[in-house]
Amino acid sequence: MGNLPKEGLEKSSLAAKLNSYAAELCPPNVQKLIDVKINDIIRKGWPILRDV
Repeated sequence: MGNLPKEGLEKSSLAAKLNSYAAELCPPNVQKLIDVKINDIIRKGWPILRDV
């Protein structure tokens, strides 16, 4: 993935899995809020990169 070293990619994948697991532990209303934010990022891109 681009210039990401293998170790960074592995840590990133692990972090994504842990975040996903933590999100599943949230109440349904919080899960919906998370989904809305993720869908917004997918549609519009990362907020910090929009102005670049």
